[in-house]
Amino acid sequence: MKSLKKAACILIVLVFLLSMSACGGNTSSTVQGTSTEIVTAANTTSAVSADPEVDALISKMNISIPSSDQFKDKLPVKWLYFGNYSAYKKGTIVERVFNKLFNVELSVLPVDATSAEKINVVFAAGNIPDVFVFENPNSYYKSGIIREIPMDMVEKYMPWTFNNINSNDGEYAWYTAKDNETKTKLLGIPCYAAMGACRIGFGLRQDWLDNLGITTLPATIDELHDVLLRFRNDDPDKNGKKDTYALGGIGKAQWKRQFAPVFGAFGTMPDIWMETNGKIVPSFADESYKSALKVLAQWYKEGIIDPEFITEETTTYWAKCVDGKIGVFEAGPDYYAPGVDLPPALIAKKDPKAKYTVIPAIKGPDGKSGSFAWGGYFGWDMMFGKNTSDEIMIRAMQIADTMVSNYDLFKLAAKGVDGVTYEMKGTKPITKEGIVATDYGFDQYLFPFRLLQTETIYYDETCTKMGEESMKDNWITNAIDFSKQDEQLRKNEKYRPDDIIKAAEEFYYNAITGKLDIDAKWDAYVKNLMDLGYSLSIPEAQNAPKFNRK
Repeated sequence: MKSLKKAACILIVLVFLLSMSACGGNTSSTVQGTSTEIVTAANTTSAVSADPEVDALISKMNISIPSSDQFKDKLPVKWLYFGNYSAYKKGTIVERVFNKLFNVELSVLPVDATSAEKINVVFAAGNIPDVFVFENPNSYYKSGIIREIPMDMVEKYMPWTFNNINSNDGEYAWYTAKDNETKTKLLGIPCYAAMGACRIGFGLRQDWLDNLGITTLPATIDELHDVLLRFRNDDPDKNGKKDTYALGGIGKAQWKRQFAPVFGAFGTMPDIWMETNGKIVPSFADESYKSALKVLAQWYKEGIIDPEFITEETTTYWAKCVDGKIGVFEAGPDYYAPGVDLPPALIAKKDPKAKYTVIPAIKGPDGKSGSFAWGGYFGWDMMFGKNTSDEIMIRAMQIADTMVSNYDLFKLAAKGVDGVTYEMKGTKPITKEGIVATDYGFDQYLFPFRLLQTETIYYDETCTKMGEESMKDNWITNAIDFSKQDEQLRKNEKYRPDDIIKAAEEFYYNAITGKLDIDAKWDAYVKNLMDLGYSLSIPEAQNAPKFNRK
């Protein structure tokens, strides 16, 4: 991330660097990132009618907004974020702050935006917001719900966002936000969450390691195997019973993401396109994937893996971790936040001696290592309704860009008012008990573009530091973006990608649980995948754009 410059002249100043401690309340409040020219907001709202409560709140915020002469005309802007806004209330404190700063009349579409069915009904009736943040812009574009976005407008009116996208996997981000048919039309502005780029890792029960006298953390897959076997056989909780497992499934719905560091030790991950010997191949049919399955099958045979991983849900897996039945917790750094209803915090509350030590990605036989990450760009984009004018789109862009580049304003939008809706605990604002977001208007006017500094609004400093450490591990993800090719192939009835996933899932579970001989059945399994569509998609994959994601 580039360094930021200091203020230089009377009216125009450059965004300056916010240190991590600023999130806890220092005077500086600009989020670290690529700089852009803006002006201070001291007297930019004089044309708007007085609102003492809003004025008092703004006076306490170290906030900068684009030049006020851009906001001469008051504009109505209908916004929709992901949440239940069926009880939307007009005129809340957060809404009034934004209205005054940007000379707009904000409103929210009163609908439960967490329900796809309800959203579809509202949109089908022609009630489309000016700006909304959802996933899958291609679907909305095909349905005639959103408009195309000129890239030069993004560059001009969202300079902070534009520059930071370009600094964080920008080529990939812009490509995925374009139409799948031609990849020339920008349909959305990519959302980014730094914690999404954190790698999924193994957290080992440190108290179990202590009980077993294990003082050196495993660094290779063989060393990990030895530890996991002792977690199963050597009574690590010292209750005199053989009732513990080392590994469990993170949930059947997440089967392609569980045991990620094990697959990473072989340089692969389930259901990705990977480059092998100069050719793009699907991991499900690659020898590296086969090797990882064989290791997991051996571990299952030895009792290391809880046999119920086949059917259990994520919540069941979590409960077993909390009850001390499973010794390895597989998750990202965000799951280790204190005081939340997730296994690391719950288990510590139940047993103060219990804690996890997260290990770096383990090395496989050939020295490979890595893990899965959802990615900073998690598939969500800021989109604009098909009838949204350029004027309203520009104003919404300016609001969003100012919000994400200024910690105080983002915190207001995300959490409300300090001392009223939340209290600070370290660097993290904690919502007060009984507070309802719609009563104050927070968590509704958002564009979630979050660097690690802004992530402290959602996760404590311990989590964000763990996140930084996890990013040192290799990220094993798709070598290409196959969305355009997939769009074209789906017109061919011989291409059956859903059936490919079903066949791969069946082989995955049968292989690990020993219901089939992996070596003996491998060729027939690969041939089946080819017949279901790989014979069509593999040639097309060779021409798909490659991305070296960070």
